Amino acid sequence: MRNPTRARRGAALVTAAVAGFSVIVVHPGVVFSAASSPAPDRPRAAVAAALTVKSLTPATGSVTGGTAVTIRGTGFLGLDRSDLESVKFGDAAAIRLVVKSDIELLAITPPGELGTVTVTVTGSAGESDATAEFDYREAIGVEIESVEASAAGGEQIVGTVVGGTVGDSVAAFRTMKYTASVGGVATTAAWIDATHVKITVPPTDTAKAATVALVQGGLAGPQSTGTVNYYPVVTRVSPTRVEAAGGATVQIAGAGFLGVDESDADAVTFGDTPATSFTVESGGQINAVVPAGDTGASVAVTVTTTSGVSPASDAAKLGYRGPISLDTADGTQFIRASGGQHTFAVTGGTLGDTAKAFAAEKIIVKRGNQKLTTSYVDATHLRVSLPALTVESVSLTVMQDLMAGPAVTLPVLPVITNMSSVSDTVAGGRSVKITVAGAGTGATDFTFGEAAATCTPLPKSTTIYTCIVPAAVEPGPVRVGFTAGGGAASRFTPAAAFSYTDID
Repeated sequence: MRNPTRARRGAALVTAAVAGFSVIVVHPGVVFSAASSPAPDRPRAAVAAALTVKSLTPATGSVTGGTAVTIRGTGFLGLDRSDLESVKFGDAAAIRLVVKSDIELLAITPPGELGTVTVTVTGSAGESDATAEFDYREAIGVEIESVEASAAGGEQIVGTVVGGTVGDSVAAFRTMKYTASVGGVATTAAWIDATHVKITVPPTDTAKAATVALVQGGLAGPQSTGTVNYYPVVTRVSPTRVEAAGGATVQIAGAGFLGVDESDADAVTFGDTPATSFTVESGGQINAVVPAGDTGASVAVTVTTTSGVSPASDAAKLGYRGPISLDTADGTQFIRASGGQHTFAVTGGTLGDTAKAFAAEKIIVKRGNQKLTTSYVDATHLRVSLPALTVESVSLTVMQDLMAGPAVTLPVLPVITNMSSVSDTVAGGRSVKITVAGAGTGATDFTFGEAAATCTPLPKSTTIYTCIVPAAVEPGPVRVGFTAGGGAASRFTPAAAFSYTDID
């Protein structure tokens, strides 16, 4: 006999609403009609997520409507996308609806009245709780007197509020969450009084005329009729000095350079002369080829846009110079074969009034491609350290930044670098070991003053000689010299000083 209770359960279809979900309970007997089909141990549930609204972005907009609002929540895939009544702002339906996913949709606000309204979403699963609110506001404007401002920003301008007020106190102003924009760039606004604000001009890459707007909670008011007329600014020129012949490329750093018209040949000038050519690399950099100028002159570097000209400053200057070289006019300069520090005078320019100025000039001396250690002595002298040399001459070039002066060739001459004894009686006869540099194949013709000395090289050495001090006519200092293997006479250095005494 068939169990009537089981029969009733087999035909039952029960629908229940549980905790915000639509739950349809279907008995297994309905799903599995064949006796041999396996049946689950318990009923199964098909669950549809309840409609909720968790957030609105933005949560404010103009009373004129048209604000695109992203609504996040749950259950949005069950909405009828063709029914704009599915999303309401107060009693008014959205003017457009786009369901992006089950948890996000986009709605365009209808016009509304000043104040706060509830946003609801309605679908087959019911209606969302009335907890989400959208604030309709009237956009407040601001007017300014047209003013010039640096593209680097930082200046402050006063704006007059139109179409409303911005609160009776600083606290009220902060509660209303006002900011500003200049040329579409966000910036800060500070309260002065209910109808006046102080706006900080933000930096910009493009020096041009820009309007100003007040922004409240993401809602921008109308643009001002007055404008902030940005002018470009030059903050650095590198290098700071170039050869007077022109042709060097300098990097101009600053702000507002995207406002430069690259087809305007006069947009970048050095003094009164346009750049030979220039390229705007970014809002903060221009690369320009320098025209010729006068040696020793310092000229202003100027950048021009449609809204202004960069102001003069010490940072916006370029110096013209002639190439610097070592001064060999008197013909007495030479390089000691032993190397070491050498002091030279320079010609064609100066080295700066201080060591700091010298460092800023980036001056070095090169031997071919080898950079030599170079240091400051005074405005017209520098000191150079050279290695020991075995060549007959060496070519030296003074480099200032990337500009090379004319190369100067100097002779490399033999010298005495050490003597084991530096004195003897006028009778002579002392044995002295003398070390030389630059002797080449061998040193000969050693002399102590005018007197010839007998000298022999140490075994297996071409640089150390044992000499017997010759007798002297009278006591006093003399120089010790020799002739190098190549025929060059040695030059005097402090190491070649010898003294005769009349005291035994």
